[in-house]
Amino acid sequence: MTPYNFSKDDKLIPIYCIACRTHIPRAVSSAQRGMCHICWAKLQAPSVPPPVQPQPPQGYAQPMYQQPQYAQPMYTPQPKKGLSIGAWIALGIFGTCGICLLFPMIALNNSIDSAKNNAPKPMSEQEKKEAAAQAIEDQKQAQELQAEEAVRGKRPTNISGLPTDAVRNYLRHNLRDPKSLDIEGCSGIGRYDKNAWYQTCTYRAKNGFNGLNLVTQMFVIRDDVVIDVVDK
Repeated sequence: MTPYNFSKDDKLIPIYCIACRTHIPRAVSSAQRGMCHICWAKLQAPSVPPPVQPQPPQGYAQPMYQQPQYAQPMYTPQPKKGLSIGAWIALGIFGTCGICLLFPMIALNNSIDSAKNNAPKPMSEQEKKEAAAQAIEDQKQAQELQAEEAVRGKRPTNISGLPTDAVRNYLRHNLRDPKSLDIEGCSGIGRYDKNAWYQTCTYRAKNGFNGLNLVTQMFVIRDDVVIDVVDK
């Protein structure tokens, strides 16, 4: 390293090389652009030329082939969008209203067709005469039954083959074992003398020896009460 002669000012206010930060005199800094002798010598040395790139031998053609460029499509397909929630709600409301209106219309149409099919056909003159005669006969029978019930009491009602309520109540209260009652069959309602009705029934029931007896009896009835029993 080259020695420097420093003045009092250089020691009082030191100056350093801008490259290597070595303390140098003010005069050297002014002459060598703020550098010491070593850094200034490096700056003045010729630069190294760049390395020579190898060149291809003369006489050979350079390949001109390039990667082909494909055209990009200008159309971008848009994603399909489904119905919104509001659209689904509106669709459900309109569909429900349509169904609610459809069923009453179908029912009304069916009722109109049924009324047309069930409409009474006009009666012929012969049918009118027969209907009038039947109405007179029904009225006559109703009057006769009314007059007869005034003497015999109300006519008992029964289902074919089964006892009337009056006969069933009588047997329930008078048999030794009502649970053993087994009805074989009963006749229809008939007239008994001039003041009562009757019904004949055949049934099985337990006797005092726990045996089943087959019994046929005629029950005389007046005002839905058995007033007499006749064995057959």
